[in-house]
Amino acid sequence: APPLALLWRHTGGFQNANTASAVVADGTAYFVTRIASQQGGKIYAVDAKTGARKWSFPKNDAGLTSGHIFTTTPT
Repeated sequence: APPLALLWRHTGGFQNANTASAVVADGTAYFVTRIASQQGGKIYAVDAKTGARKWSFPKNDAGLTSGHIFTTTPT
């Protein structure tokens, strides 16, 4: 109910023309992003209420190999 407020935010790198969208299921939000300081991509699963990370793939901080990003919606 109003007033609405931001609960949490995740900021990733901009992916030009990426058609992927977030998915929320059973209290978990799944989304893809490009790592801002790298060129690789990552997929995240976070708690939809708190934004706390449940897991990410790949586990390293740099994401996928340079130039490789996720461009599809998680299923």
